[in-house]
Amino acid sequence: MHMKKTDAAIKIGQRIAQARKDSGIGSQAALAAACNWLNDVGLPSQGRVSNYESGSREAGFSEIQIIAAATSKDVSFFYSDDLSSLPNLGTFLAEKPTEHELSELLVYLRGMRVTK
Repeated sequence: MHMKKTDAAIKIGQRIAQARKDSGIGSQAALAAACNWLNDVGLPSQGRVSNYESGSREAGFSEIQIIAAATSKDVSFFYSDDLSSLPNLGTFLAEKPTEHELSELLVYLRGMRVTK
């Protein structure tokens, strides 16, 4: 199944690639390893990171939190000031976020600048 890339997924993907490079993580496989994302044979899932970076697959808020920790970036780094790049709230809530994840989202939203 081929999914259409959204502007939000592309923007977030660009930020993921930038965070990886800024943190000195040289490859997508190394970022996958730092995030503990393994493929079916137990190797770091370079394809998963590639899909996120290209915008082919949109990283959800929980994935962004993992990437943020691995790259020593704040979660807000991955989202622009544009509301369209925020994770889908319905999807996020359906994933039953932890209290910490909800707190992180609230902190981010409080600091967001909204332009009209």
